[in-house]
Amino acid sequence: MAARSSAFDRDRFEDRQYDPVRAEVRNRLRIECGAHTITPSLSGAYFSHLVALALAKAAVIDYRAVFSAAARSGYESARVAFGQVAVGAAGVIRKR
Repeated sequence: MAARSSAFDRDRFEDRQYDPVRAEVRNRLRIECGAHTITPSLSGAYFSHLVALALAKAAVIDYRAVFSAAARSGYESARVAFGQVAVGAAGVIRKR
């Protein structure tokens, strides 16, 4: 579930919020894959979730996800790295 939140930019969401966060999540996941903290398959599987999570951490959207048992297991195996990715990517919005 996702809905607009307090910092949502109704006029320029895509170019000022979504695109920068998406690019930062992608960059941070590449770094984590390069450091062998996560695998490329995990990176791809949770990419959209991490973008939404970063937007939520920046108060752009309210977001809640409910994983299946298998998806939860995969996420839990990389929870720390994924958390750092989301928090770091949220910082892109906070700097603006």
